[in-house]
Amino acid sequence: MSIAYATRVLDIISEKKLRDTMLGVAKQTGALVGSVIGAVVGYQMSEDYDNIITVLRGMSDEDKARLGTKVKILTLTPAKLE
Repeated sequence: MSIAYATRVLDIISEKKLRDTMLGVAKQTGALVGSVIGAVVGYQMSEDYDNIITVLRGMSDEDKARLGTKVKILTLTPAKLE
């Protein structure tokens, strides 16, 4: 029975639409795994992330609010071309 099952699975996979779908899912899964691995490796290799997180955790709520306001102002202000 397992040989018949394997044969049927191979027949279904050989259909173009299903094969294309399976390849698309495999590519997306690979991209997701690659992104996660890249993020983890990048985070571990950079000391800057740790410093930023440490500083933010040590800030008072008032300082965090002021920083948030400043970031909003800087990111929403149109760039001036010279």
